[in-house]
Amino acid sequence: MTVDWSPLWLSLRVALMVSLVALVAAPWPAWWLARRHWPVAALLARFLSLVPAVIVAALAMPASGWPVAVTAGLLRAVPYTLAKCRAAFQRLDPGLVKAARMAGASDWRIFRAVALPLSGAAALAAAADVFAETMLEVAVALAISGRMTAAPGAAIALTALAGCALRQWLRSAGSPFAAEQAPR
Repeated sequence: MTVDWSPLWLSLRVALMVSLVALVAAPWPAWWLARRHWPVAALLARFLSLVPAVIVAALAMPASGWPVAVTAGLLRAVPYTLAKCRAAFQRLDPGLVKAARMAGASDWRIFRAVALPLSGAAALAAAADVFAETMLEVAVALAISGRMTAAPGAAIALTALAGCALRQWLRSAGSPFAAEQAPR
């Protein structure tokens, strides 16, 4: 009897794509929003992070495949990563940003040379969290559609557990903001 491992590979592909896109797309807008006080932006990010991506993926994945699952995962991942990065950027020492500004650095240079190195662990922890959650959401979507057996389900759960362990390690080791970051 052979086991169909395609659900594991599908979950890995979707989770990697979602976490990488969220990691690339969220930090710069988060830096931009961290220096502005727009309550509407925070409300919109919170609303989008509540979208039940697993339901969207469960309804659409059997017919459309992994691109729909990536899109459904991004509906939750980008606002979540943006919110975590924004919170980390808001806790940066304003004196560092002011000193870089007085030295003539542009916003992009301050982001790249000051903010990202000091708050990068928060972005990586959010990406690890997104990876683990997306792995589980795809597994649930595949289970709802009846396309998954026990062996790939266990492998998916172990991979998601490894993502959670990575997130915890990133939050505790090397992150100056480890005390504030609570799990989702």
